[in-house]
Amino acid sequence: MGALMKLQQFRSIWAVAHHQLNISETAKTLFTSQPAISKHIMLLENELGVEIFSRRGRHMVEITPAGEKIIQIAGEVLKHVDSIRQVAEEYSNPDKGSLRLAVTHMQARYVMPQVIEQFQQRYPEVAIQFQQESPDHVAELVRESHMDMVLTSNESVESQDLVLLPCFRWRQSLVVPKDHPLAQLGQPTLAEVAEFPLITYASHSAGHKEVEQAMCNRKIQANIACTASDSDVIKSCVRMGMGVGVLATMAVEKADQLDLAVIDASHLFTPSTSYLGIWRHAFLREFHHHFIELLAAQLDRELVAQVRQTDSPDKRHRLLKSVELPLL
Repeated sequence: MGALMKLQQFRSIWAVAHHQLNISETAKTLFTSQPAISKHIMLLENELGVEIFSRRGRHMVEITPAGEKIIQIAGEVLKHVDSIRQVAEEYSNPDKGSLRLAVTHMQARYVMPQVIEQFQQRYPEVAIQFQQESPDHVAELVRESHMDMVLTSNESVESQDLVLLPCFRWRQSLVVPKDHPLAQLGQPTLAEVAEFPLITYASHSAGHKEVEQAMCNRKIQANIACTASDSDVIKSCVRMGMGVGVLATMAVEKADQLDLAVIDASHLFTPSTSYLGIWRHAFLREFHHHFIELLAAQLDRELVAQVRQTDSPDKRHRLLKSVELPLL
């Protein structure tokens, strides 16, 4: 059995596992037929002598314990194959390729536009692919698919193979109607803020966690009336009179200040950090390095290389401890 066929088999089992065992959807994703997917799986199972998927009749119902490990390794093999292609492309077409980035809504809307504009001026023939996801899910897109990088504020997603590089810190502000009682206080206390219903980011976001942590530290019960992943939704809820908005300061635009009062909440909530996540073994092309430096000038090529070559997360943190981050 040839190496090419084995790669097709790996792609098939990996894709099936990440499409809820739906062969029809997998076939669409891989631009092939359902019988071809089934044949790849059967050939691989026959060669290995174990079932990767358990079946009920003709339908796959779950991944077997052996299958879990096989699929994980298959994903790592596919990443290495992708790195080989990236090396070849770097030498044959240095200014062409694709940049694939998993990103949350806030980062995509308020951080990326300026970076992308500068990047495209230098690399007009590099196609940029954004995939917008929740903070928890963006890391899985690097670990389990073929996105190049992830921009997230969820530091818990770091692992042995997913390196997190700190890019910047971001503050939060309160937004209220101009006639709201908090607008008259200048710097309200946490207790004064907690007297009103709060509208903030979804529970898995860093901003939400900072609000809850601040309340917990002061033993104040937070009344979170509404949550949303989109900053514009939070602002709309404030305009509807649903409560006090807590959102990233960078998400407040000039037009918002025509009808909303904006109160700096730096004295209430600890700033959150946004990280660029990169698979440790991926080959980074020249334009990848250029993108990283545009996003976070403090992450020069030498530092990035040192961090990615380090096995220990503790050593990585020591290398990055002295890096000064911009505050947005």
